Amino acid sequence: MKFGDYLRKKREGVGLTQPEAASLAEIEQSYLSKLETGKSYPSEDVFVRLVEAYGIDVQSMTASVESSELQKLKEVSAVRSAILITEAQERKFLRGWLLAALIFFSAGGATAMMGTMLEIPQPMEYTYVSYGVIEEGESMDIFSRDLPIERFETDRQHFDSNRGADYIVKVEGGFRHYALDDVAQLGAPMEKAVLMMGGVFMMLLGVGSYFISSRWR
Repeated sequence: MKFGDYLRKKREGVGLTQPEAASLAEIEQSYLSKLETGKSYPSEDVFVRLVEAYGIDVQSMTASVESSELQKLKEVSAVRSAILITEAQERKFLRGWLLAALIFFSAGGATAMMGTMLEIPQPMEYTYVSYGVIEEGESMDIFSRDLPIERFETDRQHFDSNRGADYIVKVEGGFRHYALDDVAQLGAPMEKAVLMMGGVFMMLLGVGSYFISSRWR
């Protein structure tokens, strides 16, 4: 916003006509008109009188008026101080976003690398099968021979760890011989995927933080 437009809006905001405002600030109406149209800029003394007449907050004014316009008011000490405060706040703001960008990007890169390098055992399922009850005195390979169909009572057991090539379980009427039948991978561990996705997300946050800081330069 132009400084002249700002002055006019502040005057209208407090309900003053140009003649009333000029009288209150003890300046000529023609001079106030030049200030509002941008044909002239106030001296420090006149600026102070306008601030008092309109109830202007100088720090807030510097956030509303264009930088090029503020440069024309740098000889006014109150404006100069407000500009310095604003510039200091902006530098602090930018340093904060740059620091956030560095932290996010570094942490994200380290997390993603950890995800690629981390060795996590893959979950496995071991399946053992028994084809029926082996009676006392019978060989454990009895079910590899021709037997009546009613002797076959297939049972499968699943474990998340290897119990060896086979094992025996005593049951009523004899025992069951379970042999390893299948080994299956249940899926890739989620830990690595979570680490890598988390790392990428933090790196994106870092890029976003840097973008915000560069937009505010």
